[in-house]
Parts: sequence; C-alpha cells; structure tokens
Amino acid sequence: TLKAAREFIDELYASKARHDERCAQDAKLLRETVEQHLYSYLNTKYGLKQLITRDVDACLDAVRRFSAEDNDVATFGAILRNEVDEPFRLVQRQLKETVRALLTAHLKGRHPHKSDAQVASSVLAKTRGVVQEEEWRDVVLYMYAPEDAALLLSRLAQKAAALAADSPPRGGGGGAAGGGARPRRSAPRSRRESDGGGGAGR
Repeated sequence: TLKAAREFIDELYASKARHDERCAQDAKLLRETVEQHLYSYLNTKYGLKQLITRDVDACLDAVRRFSAEDNDVATFGAILRNEVDEPFRLVQRQLKETVRALLTAHLKGRHPHKSDAQVASSVLAKTRGVVQEEEWRDVVLYMYAPEDAALLLSRLAQKAAALAADSPPRGGGGGAAGGGARPRRSAPRSRRESDGGGGAGR
C-alpha cells in the first residue's frame, strides 16, 4: 500500500541519517548513496539474501506504482536513481511546509470567523485533495521569482485544464490543481533574496 511504502521510505531515510552521523564521527566508515544504503539497511535487518531481494523488489515496485500519485515516493525514486541529489528532499520538505503555511494564511483571510482547528482541517483536506486556482496562483506568485512563477503558472494551468477535461467541475468555479503535482527545482524567491539576487521571494 501507499502508506506502507511511505513508512518504509521514512525508515530508510532515518537509517541513512544515522549512518551519515556515524561516518562524520569515524573517517574509516564509507558513506553510501541511498541505493547502497537500501541494501545495507535490509542486510542489517534480515541478513538473508532471499529476504533482502524480496524487500528490494517490493520497494522498487512501490516506486513504480505510487510515483504518479505521491510526490514523496516520486522524489525517493529519483534519489534512488541518482537523478536528483539527496538533499533535495529537504528542500522539498521546506517547500511543502511553506505551501501549507501560505494556504493557512489564505484561508484565514477568507474565513476570519473560522477557528484554527477548522482552518487546519481545511488545509489538510486541500493538501490531500484539490487546491483551487486562486489558492495555488497566490502561493506560486508569493513563493517564486516572476520568471519562475510564470512558467509554473503556465504548467499548472495546463494541468488544471487536463483535470477539468477528465472530470468537469459541478459548479462554476475556477480550475483546480491536484495535490500530487511534482514541485519544480526552481529557487524560491526568499532564497534568491538571501543570496543577494533581485526580485520578489517565495
């Protein structure tokens, strides 16, 4: 299941972090890629080649099955294949936290009489489902420099149009984007500003 896949990925990341800490303290220990640590982790856990092979196959199958619907799994797969650097997952985590904070601020502004618990519930529902166009547009414009925002807005609009074509909205509201779209690696505004660059920030 997707839940089991995410739990396994989190366990592997935690084990990799502990291994990296030991490497920092002992120069004789060799650092490992996530792919290498996958085998080391399972070898420590089982010690039996048959069980290691079984879980590696299950892990790779889960990446194939769930990458299209879950961004964390897709990112893990990209790291496993050495397509992105391992620290990218930390950047991604910060992006997700910022998006949640911006959605919270947006909803509080629109519904000032709702309690914090009600707003938090709405944010959770949106991050697991559908974000309306005015919401994701505001988030993108705040987070990214103008040229990056324009590219992202264009691609999100295409995604929203495709979703609308597959499942026409019942109401007359604007387009929506699903929560599973893969975040791009363009730099958030705040990072550019901290580096001394121009333009508005994330």
